[in-house]
Amino acid sequence: MSSRILIVDDTQRNIQVLGTILREGGYQLNVAQDGQQALDSVERTKPDLILLDIMMPVMDGFETCKRLKANPDTAEIPIIFLTAKVEAEDIVKGFDLGAVDYVTKPFNAAELFVRVDSHLTRFRLQREVQAQLREIERMKNEQEFFVQHEIQSRVSPIVNALTQLYKGRLQNITETQRNHLVVIAEGVEGLSELLRLLEKLQDFQKGNYDPTMATVQLDQIVGRAISDINLTLGTLAEVTYQNPDGIDPALQADADLLAGAIAGLIKNAIEQVSGGTGSAEVGVELSKVDNGISVTVRHQKATIPASDIADFFKQLESGEESQQVGSPALTYAFLVAKAHSGTMTVEDQDSEWTTYRMTLPHPA
Repeated sequence: MSSRILIVDDTQRNIQVLGTILREGGYQLNVAQDGQQALDSVERTKPDLILLDIMMPVMDGFETCKRLKANPDTAEIPIIFLTAKVEAEDIVKGFDLGAVDYVTKPFNAAELFVRVDSHLTRFRLQREVQAQLREIERMKNEQEFFVQHEIQSRVSPIVNALTQLYKGRLQNITETQRNHLVVIAEGVEGLSELLRLLEKLQDFQKGNYDPTMATVQLDQIVGRAISDINLTLGTLAEVTYQNPDGIDPALQADADLLAGAIAGLIKNAIEQVSGGTGSAEVGVELSKVDNGISVTVRHQKATIPASDIADFFKQLESGEESQQVGSPALTYAFLVAKAHSGTMTVEDQDSEWTTYRMTLPHPA
């Protein structure tokens, strides 16, 4: 199927010349004589390339280009400006607005063919690459879902069996052996929880998850998360908890998401400090701030600079494509905070410590 080109020019003679040249190349053509007509035409039938005159009545080429590039549905269509004179200022402005090239009048057929064919080829290859990337992403999501489902189906029976064992149904074992069973059961349950967290993270990133809001006590959620982590990871780092204001605010939140996010931040902190030299410390604090309640997780300075993580949070906020920085738990915590109309920040308080702060709105 031949490519479709939209010619936008207010001079009938120019349209005729361009039409004659391009029809010889087998292209399908649409025509508009001002910017507004061009926008209307593109809305009806999206072309593969637009030849756009600069000087036109009703709406000039610059404004037309600006509107086309502002619309996500038309932003990728390559635009070649048509100009009667080569003014550096106009050419620079055209490129700044998103045009890919320009052609001067009177038109040289050979030059026009080369420029049009070059940008159509590039546009076609871009679409093919995007289609391949979407297919790869689809296959990746299917594989991740399959693997998570299979692991979950294998983990659940182990959790159930170990739970029955350490509840006392297994006779003739020592207290030490029973404690070991508790640790194993907690570890497997933690693995199961990680799988659930990854599934929710994927749902969040796809916009497929709506939080289930209910009244929760934030202090209890934080305390429970620390208690659970101490059972499984307590030997790797000393986790301390402070609530200097003695607050236990009732929030409207999704308890499971919030607990998972806070636990993820603490586990991420433990991963950062465990295995290093000296004492491994992680501090968790609940405090009032001007715009709500904050949960801070503080650990010895991370190997990844806080500025890099802060930039990553900004990219998540803007919806830009970004490369994962650090643990997936950071992405999860950010998305959970955002889902609760809160914020997630990171900072280097000094040369020794890195602090993550999840702030949640709370009415005074």
